[in-house]
Amino acid sequence: MSTTVLAIDSATIKSGFALVEFKGSTIKLLDWGTIQVKGALHERLNKLRARVLELAEEHEPTHVAVEDLKFNRGTPNLSSMAKVAMAVGSVNCAFAQAGYSEVESITANSVRKTWDVSQNKAALRDAINKKFINQIKDNGRPDGFKKSDEDTTDAIGLAVAVWAKLPKE
Repeated sequence: MSTTVLAIDSATIKSGFALVEFKGSTIKLLDWGTIQVKGALHERLNKLRARVLELAEEHEPTHVAVEDLKFNRGTPNLSSMAKVAMAVGSVNCAFAQAGYSEVESITANSVRKTWDVSQNKAALRDAINKKFINQIKDNGRPDGFKKSDEDTTDAIGLAVAVWAKLPKE
């Protein structure tokens, strides 16, 4: 039996997504990319919700995931983080609309710990490139993921980290 995780790295303009399948010791990237939205904030949030709903209905993953935000008064830009929290809420609404009663979530720090990388996004991207380079090459990306793909690699990292924390059958 396989497990599939649809993970969303939420943002208000460019969100990453990844659908990853886990079957035994095999991990396969099934779909990935970014969801780019434009317009006023409420329009972007609605477009994000609609696209996540499409992805969930199209792929019917066994689990869905979104990053658990952690911020405090020392966070440099609380206004920006509040908007990201709204994006997370839109993603959660999409998953609920698609019929998922549980949404998995873990922090970015936990994702990096799962991958055994530093706080550096580049280190996570490099680890993902190393793990999946053959699959990435087979999908027309001979040089792997680049810095401009960080939203996508964050979502891939999230999917794998969530799966690692799920109870195994």
